[in-house]
Amino acid sequence: MPHKINDITLRTYTALFAQNIIRVIHELTGYSFEIQASSLHKGPYKSHGSFSTFMHFTGKVQGVCIITTETATAKGISNECGHSFSETGYEFTELFNEVVNMAVGSTLPEMEKKLGPLTQVPPYQVFGTIKFPSILSGNVDIHGYSGKIACSLLINLATIQVIEEIAKNLTEE
Repeated sequence: MPHKINDITLRTYTALFAQNIIRVIHELTGYSFEIQASSLHKGPYKSHGSFSTFMHFTGKVQGVCIITTETATAKGISNECGHSFSETGYEFTELFNEVVNMAVGSTLPEMEKKLGPLTQVPPYQVFGTIKFPSILSGNVDIHGYSGKIACSLLINLATIQVIEEIAKNLTEE
């Protein structure tokens, strides 16, 4: 039974993360995205583009929030802010760092209600496709005028399951 609860938890928090990404992008750029509900699924993370932003979190559980898109889509969203790359030296990576930082910062308090205190670490980017270990994740796509962004949430719930099993064994003795 714990696996079903964890599946629901993973999907719920993945959708919340995607909603927060949509909200933050809109707040920072005025640009609108929508969740493609039919794309919400669990499965291993796969790189779906040439640009990814990652943000790890840790506590009783560990995990990572990831958004992946094409570099051209990321630059297009950044242009919506009115930034000119040649004039200001502004890098679109800075915008995506802030988007993920704000979205994760809004997602973690909800996760903490069930999973306990969590600490996020600074985001980082990867250019190109990435081979990632086959780790179960929640995945959902968001769509906007300039393209698609894949939102993924990986949570290692094994620690909670181990603690629950130890507690169960101690009460049986």
